[in-house]
Amino acid sequence: MEMIEQKVAALASSTAESMNLDILEIRLVSFSKRLELRITLDHPQNPISISDCTEFSRKLSRALDLEDPISGPYTIEVSSPGFRRIIRVPDDLARFVNRRVKVRLTEPVQDRQVWLGILKNSSDPLCIGTDEAGEVQAPFRIIKQLNLHE
Repeated sequence: MEMIEQKVAALASSTAESMNLDILEIRLVSFSKRLELRITLDHPQNPISISDCTEFSRKLSRALDLEDPISGPYTIEVSSPGFRRIIRVPDDLARFVNRRVKVRLTEPVQDRQVWLGILKNSSDPLCIGTDEAGEVQAPFRIIKQLNLHE
């Protein structure tokens, strides 16, 4: 299965690169005798559109048909990260400064592990501007998950 995932990831990466898209996630999931290939796309400057997903799916399907790394029936699901997308720390931070976020921490800061607010910077420690506590500082090492929250 790992060999299949590597081949699929290489084909998906090549397809995404040719379209100036980023792959956030690739998952190959097994459902009773059928595999489902789930891919989440992103674009460096613009939101992902339905046509982006459709075009990527068509191009990847052609590449998968030629290489044939997956034996048996499978489906492909291509999607965008959505409005509550996960923000990769530190890779995505600069793109989302001044946007509303939800941060989950592994340990409390000011007696809380979940904060909603405006992302103020892209460096360590992360600064979240909140209504109730002003600015909250969260070192990268304790960030469990960071999502857009719009």
